[in-house]
Amino acid sequence: MDAETVAKAFDPFFTTKVVGRGTGLGLATAQAIVHQHGGRIVAESAPGAGTTFGVYLPTTLAPVHTHTDGIADDPRGGHETILLAEDDALVRSLIVHILEGHGYRVIEAVDAQDAIAQFRRESANIDLVLTDVVMPRGSGLDLYEAVAAFRQSTRVIFMSGYAADVLQEHPEVADGLLILPKPVRPTVLLEAIRRALDEGPAPMDGRSPPTR
Repeated sequence: MDAETVAKAFDPFFTTKVVGRGTGLGLATAQAIVHQHGGRIVAESAPGAGTTFGVYLPTTLAPVHTHTDGIADDPRGGHETILLAEDDALVRSLIVHILEGHGYRVIEAVDAQDAIAQFRRESANIDLVLTDVVMPRGSGLDLYEAVAAFRQSTRVIFMSGYAADVLQEHPEVADGLLILPKPVRPTVLLEAIRRALDEGPAPMDGRSPPTR
């Protein structure tokens, strides 16, 4: 990267990727996490020479305390079918690996329109929809509306990397629905999915699809 690009690398929503291939939130999120722990992150880069990121964290002599928040170390999996809508290939691959490793069948979708098409083809076999909020070719809300109109009994879990995401602009949607912050720990994701599948009723029951 040249000096001008390096200077903007940690800016939210800044990306050198083409539209639809990146949100520009990855490094901004990493920086926020490092800063929350009292550290700093720096980038050194030059065209043709590669890039090095340095993360500096303060040391401590205090004992380490593990907070599990009541979540089991190895949450129970299952054999249900989950439709996953996530446009980031690396994130999607990681989630598929986690879910399939715990017994679930996963149908992958690269964006909202792809997910809608796959849901219409296999709606009878899909037990839960796990979707990102901001995606190309439609949003998680668009997918939610299509699923609600087609089969209201389907459970939906949203994932979002935004501190104040677009769902909060639609309280009729956000109220009572499960929204997981990204990045989400595997244990938290698995526990949320298992709870949504085991505990009814589905979030859409008794609701009308939201208007945009």
